[in-house]
Amino acid sequence: MFSSRFTALLTTTTLAALPAAAQTPNVVTDIAPVASLAAHVMGDLGTPRNLIKPGASPHDYALRPSDARALRDADVVFWIGGALTPWLEAPLETLSKNAEHVSLLNAEATKLIEPRDLGHDHHDHGADKHDEHDDHDHDHEKEHAHDEHDHEEEHDDHGHDEHKDHDHDEHDHEKEHDDHGHDEHNHTDAQGNLVDPHAWLDPSNAIAWLDVIAAALSKADPENQATYEQNAATTAAEIVQTMSAIDFRMAPHTDASYAVLHDAFAYFETRFGLEPAGAITLTDGQSPSPAHIASLRETLTEANVTCTFAEPATDTRLLGVATEGLDVRFATVDPLGTPAMAYTDLIANIADAMASCFEGTSN
Repeated sequence: MFSSRFTALLTTTTLAALPAAAQTPNVVTDIAPVASLAAHVMGDLGTPRNLIKPGASPHDYALRPSDARALRDADVVFWIGGALTPWLEAPLETLSKNAEHVSLLNAEATKLIEPRDLGHDHHDHGADKHDEHDDHDHDHEKEHAHDEHDHEEEHDDHGHDEHKDHDHDEHDHEKEHDDHGHDEHNHTDAQGNLVDPHAWLDPSNAIAWLDVIAAALSKADPENQATYEQNAATTAAEIVQTMSAIDFRMAPHTDASYAVLHDAFAYFETRFGLEPAGAITLTDGQSPSPAHIASLRETLTEANVTCTFAEPATDTRLLGVATEGLDVRFATVDPLGTPAMAYTDLIANIADAMASCFEGTSN
């Protein structure tokens, strides 16, 4: 009896003296490629909770109650950044203010590129609004807008006081409209610089981000630092091998002529030596004007394009309009994949879809 009681007491005392096992951090990600990278680093220790479901656009997504709960319970949030998902900025501040937020676009090692001009239609009202706020490429239009504003002020000074307030209100309204267009259609980083946010499509960025993810997880869970770092190194080596395979796969096609529905693949194209002849839609959520479509048709005809690429679940009717009468092939290219898909499979699938179209072997 005494022995049993002593054993039970010893066991209880011993268990109480042991430190509590470290809990794996609750990790939330924004898009599937980031979830895949985080899952590789976490390994068997845990699985990240990804917010944006397959088939949904990262540029415009409404959080569900379960998403809000995940953000509230998160210890670490890995996301591309506000340039891709501006709608996520406010929830991060309110729902997961105690979590560590890691914007991968803002990581020091990230290689960024600016949005490309693949045939801007300067007669397109929506494009003009975009251009007026682009400090890099459209200074002439900015000067023109400034001259018009000066002319309006000069007109007000010539005795039309009764219209000043009205003109001022209209100017404020137009400015608000322009600002809205800027926020909706321009991708800017934390410093306000225009960037293409699809940076995960350059595998060298993915490799750099593995170290960023491992460092953040190690900070939240120091006991498993060695595991995170080893997993990151192993995954980086796999990505390097995949990059070599893609280099070989794409080498015969660096001169291929093709068009894209949406300019989402610039990082992949830049890394592997490709360049589209044009893009159908100029910015996210903005339809091209008839003038742009007509100009693009001329460009695609002159370039003798052989393929057109669109993302899944997108309206491809504009592709048909722009390429009507041209002998071109169409292929779906997925820049996001699914959270369960390995990152190496994602970029390999992109390469295979493009190369198969160039070769005329795609389904």
